[in-house]
Amino acid sequence: LRFKAQNLSLEDVFKQLIGGEDKSPLDKITLGETIQSLQKPPFVFKTKEDSILVARYLIEENEDDYIIYDEENSNLVSIVKSVFRKFLSNYHLPTEEEEEEIVNDISRVIVHQRSVIEQALLINPDQRGGYISSENLKQAFKQIEVNLRPELFDHLVLYLYSFTFDIKRLPYKKMFEKFNREFHSEHEEHESNISRQQSDRGGVHQDQQQVNQQQKVEQKQDHQLKQEEANKQQALEKKQKEEQELKSKQLEQQRLEQQKYNQIQKQESLKKEKSHTSENSKNELKKQESNHQDSQHKVQKLSLIHI
Repeated sequence: LRFKAQNLSLEDVFKQLIGGEDKSPLDKITLGETIQSLQKPPFVFKTKEDSILVARYLIEENEDDYIIYDEENSNLVSIVKSVFRKFLSNYHLPTEEEEEEIVNDISRVIVHQRSVIEQALLINPDQRGGYISSENLKQAFKQIEVNLRPELFDHLVLYLYSFTFDIKRLPYKKMFEKFNREFHSEHEEHESNISRQQSDRGGVHQDQQQVNQQQKVEQKQDHQLKQEEANKQQALEKKQKEEQELKSKQLEQQRLEQQKYNQIQKQESLKKEKSHTSENSKNELKKQESNHQDSQHKVQKLSLIHI
């Protein structure tokens, strides 16, 4: 919060940690130097013990189970920077556009629910002297169901924290001054934009009428062209449908003719087969008669011989 309250980038904070910009990634920084930096702005840890814990985390090798405390222990600036970025991996400063959007969103909520918020804070036992802790402020908002998204509440706390640098002593009255002013500023700008737009519309009203008339003529012409295209398309589809139906009839006629032809061919084939069978029967009969006659001749001949 302290870094964000001062609008410091992560790079700016690290430069303060290593003591300036004149150190290269291959230079070394000692544990003692880091402890001293952490006790100065923008860090200012409340106790030396806290500074030592963070400094040892940044400087010493974390893989070792036990390391003897020695302020002369050191590490490369590049390695310390990598650990530092990991330590503050969630740190992010909003852009100007994001900042403006966040402030506007907070302003709308604070202005519209100001009376309810003030009443809730007045009965809060923590608001002695116009200050309140972030936790109690969060609980007060929750009780009165103030619709403030988490990222908006964090930004509100950050703004109040910038006055005291104490998360337990936030000057809550400042939020009414800040965000009420921002809301009216945004509202006035919005009204100004509307008036300017209305003025511009009045100045070009006559031209707009001409433009509207021209647009109507163009729209009518466009409609006529579209109607003609639609009629052409319908005529084409109708013609294609008729051709398809005619083709289908022709195919059906060809199928029926082919079927009739096949039936005639079948009948002819049956007749020929029947005729052929009859002829074979006649020939067989003649053959049998001829054989019978031959047999009789042989009998007669034998009879004569015998006599």
